[in-house]
Amino acid sequence: MSKKIYKNKQRVKTDKYLTSPIFASKFLSKKANLFSITFLIALVKSGIWVFPAIYSSFVISQQPFKQPFSNPADQYLMTTWFSSYFAHILGIKTLASFIFLHFVFAFSAVYLLFRYIRKNVDLSEQGKSILLFAMLPAVSTIFYWVGMDSFTLLVMVLFLNIRKLPYITIFIGTIGGLHHFEILFTSAASLCVFEIIRGNFKSRVKEVQSTFSFIVGIVLGKIFLIFIFRAHDVVISKNRVSIGLDGLKSNLDLISKFGLLIYWSMLGVIWFVLVNALIKRNRDSLALFLSLLIPVFIVFFVRDSSRVIQLTSFLTIAVGLLSNKKILEEISIKQTKLILMFWLLIPWVWVWQRVFGSSTLFTIKYVISRLFSSDLAPWTNNISMWPFS
Repeated sequence: MSKKIYKNKQRVKTDKYLTSPIFASKFLSKKANLFSITFLIALVKSGIWVFPAIYSSFVISQQPFKQPFSNPADQYLMTTWFSSYFAHILGIKTLASFIFLHFVFAFSAVYLLFRYIRKNVDLSEQGKSILLFAMLPAVSTIFYWVGMDSFTLLVMVLFLNIRKLPYITIFIGTIGGLHHFEILFTSAASLCVFEIIRGNFKSRVKEVQSTFSFIVGIVLGKIFLIFIFRAHDVVISKNRVSIGLDGLKSNLDLISKFGLLIYWSMLGVIWFVLVNALIKRNRDSLALFLSLLIPVFIVFFVRDSSRVIQLTSFLTIAVGLLSNKKILEEISIKQTKLILMFWLLIPWVWVWQRVFGSSTLFTIKYVISRLFSSDLAPWTNNISMWPFS
């Protein structure tokens, strides 16, 4: 066998199989299998449902250059614009097709996240990274609330995959700014703080440039959206910032009641990894701590606490924690298995004005009701709020 053929075979083997398996099983030594099984368990734990205002997003997609909401309190929904506009371009005319499109966004984000791990995490640490990413609550949230967040996370994962191409990240950022400026800007700003404090710019020039380019793109996208709305006389009486400021008192009351659960829902068992990193007291741990203060602070201004803190912390956690070789090396395989065990035992927790758990039973009842015309699910023609009522 020639050296070239041998090297190619070894490359294919290391590309498909873990060099440092977490489990003895050959089946779980295959990267795709380990990620898929853990991810499927995560979906069972959280459940699959739709964004309660998914119909509003669908209405926007039918006429993306007109304000469909007369109630000023609902007009801000128009600013989550791009995925609805994309559905309009595709000619989607039914709510079912619109929901299916967002399922495609969600699964695309998961696939690209797996690709990011394979291409960017050190081979010896990929097993840990695969497990931890699959357990990350933000990944489950885009299925717990299939809708605008599915596209938001897709934009962030696209950015992660092209971090060494700063001129393309500005384009991805622009799409993000046209879709959900507030979450993407906050998440990118948190990552930017991490990059600045982390230092050592010479070895990471393109990555640092890409982060700044991404932020510039997000701001440009928001500016373009403002011009689009002004050109078509689309009125937004209250944006998310003004709504957040108006609701500050009630949001603080929410944190006083459910603060521990809100912050737990940010990472779930991944907190064990973060705390382990923070107690090392090195440059990376300081950068993580200070950058994550941004999403921790942002929840003072929102009611949908869990989804916001999960998504605004996603980029920093992805880059600074779950694909960081220095931090992953500090976690033993035994510790990784313990984290997995705790994750399997601890139920899904999600805070949106109050505390909710898994939607799996609701999903099962809904499917049975649709298939067999049973009455397990109530008001099946308007059911998006059922698990949260």
